[in-house]
Amino acid sequence: MYILSFIIAIFFSSLSIYTLDKIINKYVNNRFLSSLISISIIINPFIIELWLFVEMGIMMLSIFSMIKAFTYFDNYLDKKIKGFY
Repeated sequence: MYILSFIIAIFFSSLSIYTLDKIINKYVNNRFLSSLISISIIINPFIIELWLFVEMGIMMLSIFSMIKAFTYFDNYLDKKIKGFY
């Protein structure tokens, strides 16, 4: 169970970094800087605590869900379409 949760956590961590990098890249023109910002937001000193528990896959899924919700809110702010809200 721990190994499966670890694999899920790695998957959703990388997916979160990729999704956040796409959002930040719209506002920051430097590709390296936007990647560095997204990595530092997702992989920070406080995330180490999440990786100690068996539930780390579910916790990283919740972080990915929050980033996905932020993408919909960002699209709403850009296009003012109420479907994104």
